[in-house]
Amino acid sequence: MARVLIVDDEASLRDSLRRTLERDGHETVTAADLRSGRRELAGGGFDLLISDIRLGDGSGLDLIAEARRA
Repeated sequence: MARVLIVDDEASLRDSLRRTLERDGHETVTAADLRSGRRELAGGGFDLLISDIRLGDGSGLDLIAEARRA
């Protein structure tokens, strides 16, 4: 199964995605903001990144661009 990073500043949405993916057997890591997402992403090993576009401290699109360069 996939290892998934979920970055969203809405806890209920983040948790809903986590539960759904874990129920299907995926390993998930969550982050509540861009800074935390970057920190998790730096650790590597993710097969998929799901990110909100509008985060309180920046844009999820920036995080996606960083992931693509890594």
